[in-house]
Amino acid sequence: MRVALFLLSIFLTLGCICGSTPETENFTEETSLHETSSIVPHTTSFDGNPTSTSLAEPKNKIDCEALGGRWGRMGLYPEEICNLKTKDGGRICMDSSECEGICIAELTPEERKKAQNSKIKATGKCSEYMKKAGC
Repeated sequence: MRVALFLLSIFLTLGCICGSTPETENFTEETSLHETSSIVPHTTSFDGNPTSTSLAEPKNKIDCEALGGRWGRMGLYPEEICNLKTKDGGRICMDSSECEGICIAELTPEERKKAQNSKIKATGKCSEYMKKAGC
């Protein structure tokens, strides 16, 4: 599940290059990445075994909201989806393998360039929700 979430976050991030859609703004600011945020990718492999915190994603608004999630369009998704809250949102992390969602580091453009070129370690915080959209 973490690998799928990681790939999904990469897909959504790459979608920003094509421009933002009005649907991106249906979620509150919590689901939008600040322009100086960077996703800290997984640096360890995931063994594929489900964890005790894995939940089946609700397929309708009632089930989603019953679990504390947000229902609506997000990013480039053509249909409404559920975005569940993470249990570790806001916790300090070194990469996304340490989070239910993703690890987000607040970096300046200069810091981001250094991190991409030299693979320096950055400290971030686990996302409040499972899915992220925006740039």
